[in-house]
Amino acid sequence: MIRLQINYFTVRMTNNGTSNAFQTLKIIHPIHEDSTIAKTAFAHALAMAHSGNGELEIIDVRDSRERRKDFSVRTLFEKWSVLKPNSERSDVAKLGLKITKIIKRGQPKKIIGHRMEKHRHDLLVIGTQRHRGISKFFDANLADYLANEYRQTTLYIPENSRFFVDENNGNIALHTILLPVAKHPSADYALGRLQSLLSIFAQPGATIIGLHCGEQFPSFENIIPQSMIIEKKLTPLPVVKNIIKTARERNVDLIVMATQGRNTFPKKIIGSLTEQVLADAPCPVLSIPVD
Repeated sequence: MIRLQINYFTVRMTNNGTSNAFQTLKIIHPIHEDSTIAKTAFAHALAMAHSGNGELEIIDVRDSRERRKDFSVRTLFEKWSVLKPNSERSDVAKLGLKITKIIKRGQPKKIIGHRMEKHRHDLLVIGTQRHRGISKFFDANLADYLANEYRQTTLYIPENSRFFVDENNGNIALHTILLPVAKHPSADYALGRLQSLLSIFAQPGATIIGLHCGEQFPSFENIIPQSMIIEKKLTPLPVVKNIIKTARERNVDLIVMATQGRNTFPKKIIGSLTEQVLADAPCPVLSIPVD
């Protein structure tokens, strides 16, 4: 019998900072369909880029162009009162936000993949449909393909989940974050990347739940902002079930997964741990590749 163990601790940030800090957050966001989840993912990408005064590269690879206005930067900014009604294209540049929009036709995997190879990005933001079990082996969707093929830090916005960007006003709310912790791969690098993102989005007082499914919590050391609370939680196996259970019970806003991708034959069939979590995740999932 494994007993539930919860510890709370706070680690003060030292002056040496973190090697994972972003100078300017560079986001790449593919628009590959006209679905509701695609519009939600677009709102997340735009809100995050705006909050961090970063760069957003939008690649529209849809065949249909009739609904292009549904993915309009100015329309959404006007809705969020970032811009005044009837704004001009030049008004976006005045916000200090660099936006590049590319419209191409052809094979989405090839077009987006070529762009990801040619230009460095910090984050891929993409909406994703739910896929489970062996179907992932035969029908890997675009989000899974891009994340695995290019080993890109990826924010998945799964359909029918709870989101951390309010599409009505563009506000970002990351109050509770779940970080599964394993011996391999180590969660230290993922925590460093998460620290950088939270500092950009100015989310003081965020609670991170470090969750380990097993009998003994692995070493878990990193430097984090003083205002951030870290909760250390130990639960029984199985891993995926308890990640989903904890995320639902605690109304988590984001699940952060350190991932090695599909590096074994079983994972190629049933999907990586991140992909298995995505099948039932109640919120967005941030996948961070590690060696």
